Amino acid sequence: MKSRKTTQEERIEIVKDCLNTGLLYKETAKKYQVSYNNVYSWVQKYKEHGPDGW
Repeated sequence: MKSRKTTQEERIEIVKDCLNTGLLYKETAKKYQVSYNNVYSWVQKYKEHGPDGW
């Protein structure tokens, strides 16, 4: 899937939704029309650095 452009605020929203709902990365990617790799990468960055560490 080709990923669409996202803002930092959107990325944080996507990560929080993924973590709070327990959705798989694949399900989250489909829901927000972004790539699996992006969701995975954003979640890892969020876990390591928090919302301000991007």
